[in-house]
Amino acid sequence: MESATPATTIAWERDAAGYACYRLRSKNAEVFVGHSACESGPAGVCLESVAEPYLAALTLSALDGKPLSESNKLLPTACGRCENSGMQFSADRRTVGTHWGQGPVCIEPVGGHIRLPSSSLSCRVLSSAGEAMQTIEARDGWLDLLPSYRTMWYLPQRP
Repeated sequence: MESATPATTIAWERDAAGYACYRLRSKNAEVFVGHSACESGPAGVCLESVAEPYLAALTLSALDGKPLSESNKLLPTACGRCENSGMQFSADRRTVGTHWGQGPVCIEPVGGHIRLPSSSLSCRVLSSAGEAMQTIEARDGWLDLLPSYRTMWYLPQRP
């Protein structure tokens, strides 16, 4: 039986320079984790580019279950390094064992761009508690992720 739903693709890529990334694409989500200098970069249907930091995790999810191209409510997340306050790694940084630390979580915000599926989406920057901190402009269907927003969560939606 043939499905009208596009397949989910998952790829682990490593380019000639040794930069690597992982990506997932489905009809209602995109994920990019890796080095922004990876030959194919984070470019996707919506995840467009990362300027800083070089290692980042980006996601874009449709919160209403619709395909990204039709969604009225999206959740982009963008984060570089992330760890709890007081977290203690082993000398080789391979584990924290039982030394997880505690909140607040410290993140490295990401600078980059996300191409939104519609130019008629307004966007709010969200706090770690999911509360709107400020409204930002998405220009011509592009959302600028700026480290000065001091967040990893955004909420573009139709007014």
